[in-house]
Amino acid sequence: MRELVSATFATGWRAARPDVGFALDNETAELPPVGADSFALLTIMLTGARQMTTGGRGIRRVQRAGWLQVKLWTPANTGAAGAAGLAGTVLNLLEMVDMPSPITGDEPVNTQAEMASPGRHAAGGEDGRWYMTLVRIPFTYAETK
Repeated sequence: MRELVSATFATGWRAARPDVGFALDNETAELPPVGADSFALLTIMLTGARQMTTGGRGIRRVQRAGWLQVKLWTPANTGAAGAAGLAGTVLNLLEMVDMPSPITGDEPVNTQAEMASPGRHAAGGEDGRWYMTLVRIPFTYAETK
């Protein structure tokens, strides 16, 4: 699941925002071009699971849930348009998409739209140099245990 989501984000981000660098969970960053003032970081956070079927080992299904979180940094004191544009790119790439599993027979990773919209694109704050925005997208997937 992590590799699938990371690859989907990286491929889409490179195509949509070649001028903005990014990093994936605990991996080397693709640095922005010299002089670029924006950056993105994808973090995948699991939040829970529930057993969907019964049976012996190897045939039980577990549904897992979590958040895809993308932190976006843009220059401080430049207004919200830059951060909002990057947040829109994240939503276009990851919100309400099914990412087909590379494992035959497994369900896709399914992302949803969050019910409470303020949480999915929240201002994070500013430190004098950077303004940080957080985009959160809920997701689920199932696996056999």
